[in-house]
Amino acid sequence: MKQETIKGILIDPDKQEVRQVEFPNKLEGYYELLDCDLIDRVAFDDYNDLIVDDEGLYKGHDTLFSIEGLEGHYVGKAVIVGVDFKEGEWKDAVIDEDKLHVRFYKRKTDETKDDRD
Repeated sequence: MKQETIKGILIDPDKQEVRQVEFPNKLEGYYELLDCDLIDRVAFDDYNDLIVDDEGLYKGHDTLFSIEGLEGHYVGKAVIVGVDFKEGEWKDAVIDEDKLHVRFYKRKTDETKDDRD
């Protein structure tokens, strides 16, 4: 059964922060949370997906991010949510926020900020 609201982990590269959020589990809820009009999913692990702004690269963000254990770099906000494969729905994230290692990169310089510092 689809959860009306879910808890996820928001990654906001512009603020260089990672935090838990609760939001409506409907398409418009993802659009509002990520400040976007189009989303895409990236399989994160066996229990979670990374939902990204599919047009983030085209919006002129100065900061991008990567997640330890996941290939690639991402631009724009993203949220990690759990996956209910039986129902084919997203649900509360099944990951410990403290064990998530996100690294932020400035696009125009070589500066980096690691959330573990």
